[in-house]
Amino acid sequence: AITTPTEESVRRALAIQLINALEFGLLKNENPLQGANMVGWLTDTVEEAGILLQEHHYDIVLSDLHLPDCRGLKTVEQIKALAPGLPIVVLTGLDNRDAGRTAIQIGAQDYICKNDLTSQILENSIRFAIERHRLFMELETKKKRLEENEILFQRIIEKNADGMLLISENGRITLAN
Repeated sequence: AITTPTEESVRRALAIQLINALEFGLLKNENPLQGANMVGWLTDTVEEAGILLQEHHYDIVLSDLHLPDCRGLKTVEQIKALAPGLPIVVLTGLDNRDAGRTAIQIGAQDYICKNDLTSQILENSIRFAIERHRLFMELETKKKRLEENEILFQRIIEKNADGMLLISENGRITLAN
């Protein structure tokens, strides 16, 4: 089924030095509702990206690893520091599984070699990276809330004048005040 994309379904991406951007039709559209993805801006450096990230709203950052002002996996670290709330997809000419694994471990949502890139792979990567990042952020929020509740629970137990024991199902004492 063919559907007309809505404003909510359009993903705005900040692309940092993607040599193949024109080849995949990623640059700005006259009508952003005509495609599932739209690069809101194409820049060459992490420094320029930092300025754009402060001035505009993006759903995702697409970046090469080898930029004029940053090289290798440091690029992912710097972008993550500039935009901790955004997913990052690395698009690079470097076909290296170890670098890809490390990029994911330090915060990228995906790592794609440009030689393997197709418009369908890119579209799926963007869509899935945004969803994975949303779920990760939701999980982090729940984890923080759980930690806060645990601290509150500990304070209640410590401040209670009555003696209290928490006993597990197998009869083991897990907490005593």
